[in-house]
Amino acid sequence: MKINYESPWVQFYQRAVKYLNLEFDEKIFIGECLPLFESIRSWNHLDSETLNWVKSQPMLNHYSIPVIDGMTKEGIMRYREKWLDDDEFGGIFDRFISNPFSGFHEISEMIPCGTLVYMLKKACQYYDKKCEELCKKIDEIKNNEEMLAEKEKLASSGDVGAMVFLGDAYHEGMLCRRDVKKSFKYYEMAAESNSADGWFGMARCYSLGECVEADAEKAITLYEKAASNGNYKAMLLLGGTYLGGGASDKTDKVYIGNVSFDREYDFSKAKSWYDKAIVACGDDKEALALCYHRIASDIQYSKNKDELSNIAEEYHRKAADLGNVGSMLDLLRIYDIAESLDDDFMKKYKRWLDNAVEESGLKTIGIIGAKYIEGGLVTEKQEDKKNKIKAEFKWLNEKANAGDGWAAFTLGNVCYYGYGAWGVRINKAHEYYKIASESINPVYAIELGDMYWQKKIPCVQRRNSAIKCYYMALINGNGLALERLEKFF
Repeated sequence: MKINYESPWVQFYQRAVKYLNLEFDEKIFIGECLPLFESIRSWNHLDSETLNWVKSQPMLNHYSIPVIDGMTKEGIMRYREKWLDDDEFGGIFDRFISNPFSGFHEISEMIPCGTLVYMLKKACQYYDKKCEELCKKIDEIKNNEEMLAEKEKLASSGDVGAMVFLGDAYHEGMLCRRDVKKSFKYYEMAAESNSADGWFGMARCYSLGECVEADAEKAITLYEKAASNGNYKAMLLLGGTYLGGGASDKTDKVYIGNVSFDREYDFSKAKSWYDKAIVACGDDKEALALCYHRIASDIQYSKNKDELSNIAEEYHRKAADLGNVGSMLDLLRIYDIAESLDDDFMKKYKRWLDNAVEESGLKTIGIIGAKYIEGGLVTEKQEDKKNKIKAEFKWLNEKANAGDGWAAFTLGNVCYYGYGAWGVRINKAHEYYKIASESINPVYAIELGDMYWQKKIPCVQRRNSAIKCYYMALINGNGLALERLEKFF
């Protein structure tokens, strides 16, 4: 096989030979990282012209910072810790740096090539990974630019769908840099063509005061116009306005975005809009699941939530039956003991749980989840002489600490509700919920945000903590986060 001597890994091995069995030396480490990182950038086609373009793209900041930092001595040392995050050796190495006379033999046995070479290898692996991520994002941005340019052509020729697409794209800032002026422009164009989605977009701008002055009357008028022409999101929003300002609000003032207005509580009118929204969803199961979940959540946090709890539960069940994870989790919180669960619900719960764990490949979580929701965990803990439950929880902890969201959230629920012999541990539950919120699945970030906002978890800056969670869910692609954030901004 022909060797490509331009490969950064060939260059790494050529340099590593000089330092075998050598202890870590910061000066040598930085001196070797600089040329090795340069070869990695070159290998990934990240030349100075490309990087200058990257600096002008705000959407690439998150991806470009580690790559650009790798061009300086200070940046390299700033990211040294991150190169060790995914390896058990990291903790041992940190102990060795703080006390060179303890643990060195342990390190030497684990790393026969020496700590310096090991560090160089970890640094290059991390840097190569970050360069690849940046390149992938650059391609996405350029593809998005081409797509947006094509949509703009279609919008100019009268394509209403393209107008709404561009309005959403510029408003959410997921495909391009956020631009509320362009967003409003395209929503207005669509509205002029009698588009319900266009009216909905304009209403959102008036409720938030984006590009236009916040105006409650105009916002409601446009939401009503959108709803009257089939927009189910507008129907849901209008339905919610008849449920009052929330369980803790004793007035009849209703808030939408940054505007407020007086509206008398009237559940019959709310239900009328909700029923219309359900019909408007038609056969779209995903939209219908979101619709049921939104209705249940609105009712769950309304003024008369206690009187309407059975109705909220009914909508949560419908949403969960269609696969909505948010409603599944809400139902787990509603039912704390086995006596409150009927057979039909238990069958559905087990099916939802099986589907959820099947996606993540964690079958044991399904076993534990079923045990604690059925209330048999304490009994089994006492009767199980082989400590199988204890072993399962040890395994579950390992998965949670490895970043699996479902595992962490399951443990959070166990600690929060005090299932089994562990009792209620709110602080420990908070730790697990935070791990879950940082996982790939953005629904857990929304759950933690809700817990902050509803004062279920102790928190000094409740509002800011909730917003940060919702924002994390948003950047990970969960549309429900937008609805949560609209309440704050």
